[in-house]
Amino acid sequence: MFRTILLIILFCISLFSRTFDEIKSSKVLKVAMRENDMTYTMVNGKIIPNFDYALALKFAKYLGVKIEIVKVDSFKDFWLKDGEFIFKLPAPATPDIFKKADMTFDVISINEARKKHLIMVPYVKNKTIIFTNKNRQIEEIEDLIGKKVLLFEGMQSEIALKKMLKEKNIPIKTFSTSFIKEQNKFTVPDESDIDKNSVNFMLINRKSSMPFLSVYLAVYQNDAGASSADSFSLFQKLQRYSYLKEDLSPAFSVEKEMGYLSGTMPKNSIKLEKEFTQFLKKVKENGFFDFLMLKYLSVDLKTYNQIVEHNEN
Repeated sequence: MFRTILLIILFCISLFSRTFDEIKSSKVLKVAMRENDMTYTMVNGKIIPNFDYALALKFAKYLGVKIEIVKVDSFKDFWLKDGEFIFKLPAPATPDIFKKADMTFDVISINEARKKHLIMVPYVKNKTIIFTNKNRQIEEIEDLIGKKVLLFEGMQSEIALKKMLKEKNIPIKTFSTSFIKEQNKFTVPDESDIDKNSVNFMLINRKSSMPFLSVYLAVYQNDAGASSADSFSLFQKLQRYSYLKEDLSPAFSVEKEMGYLSGTMPKNSIKLEKEFTQFLKKVKENGFFDFLMLKYLSVDLKTYNQIVEHNEN
């Protein structure tokens, strides 16, 4: 009975996701990603590769196919099925993005909720890190008391930080914030409303849209005392934007276990998963992965891993 149900589920998934043989015969690998500093940017209609695009392009060449980018407007679009977040649906539920793409290649961290619905192949270590303006002198969780912390509502960073604060009996006060395009900044609670004995969460609705780097700039401009980012994105931003590197720094991790960024694909993409895993092993052994790390993050993989492990809680 269980086997029959499993076969029905897998059949339903495969109704719109392509098989590996179909990808090979089409000679095109369709990869979903957003346009940003970690994936690619468009300049005068031309794609300028960043780390994820460059790695995906190499994978397509490894398969002997061309790459086709399926543009994704918002991070939430990776997780929607018929307008609903897949996490509210019985597993496995395949996001609608796989009606158009074979895999995703973006800044997507592995967690248990996502693994229930997708194959997630890790390619680099990654942790959620609280970062701050150097002037704030925040080095540990207790230093956040009385400060404003800008976070996306319902995302891993909020959940993990809440758990840490609860374990240490540190209270939280919550504010809703939104991005005001005309002022190019987030709404900030009045100082009279800030609880000096609590950590003050400024929560952004995760469906909100805003310009690139907005969260980083909020901390840079001291509109918030701290925020969160995955370590891979954070170190890339600090390397690429010298003014951020001068004023922003990682404080501590909100995750006890090491995380990983991943390429994702539907549950039935077993052959594609195998090929991608073998590809990653090859490019790490032959130095190409190090080449990309140095080009886009100015740090080799070994050094990056040491930095991430050093910033563990």
